[in-house]
Amino acid sequence: CETACSLLAGFWELDSIHRRILTDSDYDIASNLLNWNGLKSEMERRSRRLDQEAMAATLIIARVPGLTELSKTRGFEAGEEALRQCVALLRKAIRPTDAIGRISNNTFGLWMDGGDRFAAAERAERMTAHGIPILIDPPVHLPLQLGLVSREANAEETPESLLERGMQALQEGVAENRKWRFSHEAP
Repeated sequence: CETACSLLAGFWELDSIHRRILTDSDYDIASNLLNWNGLKSEMERRSRRLDQEAMAATLIIARVPGLTELSKTRGFEAGEEALRQCVALLRKAIRPTDAIGRISNNTFGLWMDGGDRFAAAERAERMTAHGIPILIDPPVHLPLQLGLVSREANAEETPESLLERGMQALQEGVAENRKWRFSHEAP
């Protein structure tokens, strides 16, 4: 009984250590992307450099409706493969030096350094033209919805306010049945 109890105590201690590591991490284990804390840190760090160079940046909030339901309807492996393919497509949509993070199960944040409103609008149009084709058995085609918010050089906006504005633009775009929408003003 003493051996069993010591084994269980060891497992609980190891579980709490793993949970603390995952909570303190800046990465999402499932997608190998930054999580919100990691993306926020990158945005803050990059904003200082962009301010010095007087360059704008754009945060794109990308939602892929139906992504999380694939694992429920088609199984865990199909859901993981769909997530992997979705992440690969989103990575190709931005430059390799731009930051990308997973905000929630089917919502991602893409930070475009030097991306002004015009470049972001062009990118959004290309990204939403074909949605997210997922090659699993049978193949599925998921829509892509975007909320965009630009940050001008030397703006006093925080990553949290940019996220809020981007999410609001995303929700307004969905309500208006548009594939992407810009947030032009602070809420």
